[in-house]
Amino acid sequence: EIERQTRGDREKILTWAVQVYGEYNKQTNKNYKSEN
Repeated sequence: EIERQTRGDREKILTWAVQVYGEYNKQTNKNYKSEN
């Protein structure tokens, strides 16, 4: 039971991390383009 919960949490965390990473990349790309 606990294992199933952790797996769900890990998926949530992964989804969240991917979203955050995507946002971060967008910001970085904007900064990078404006610098060059």
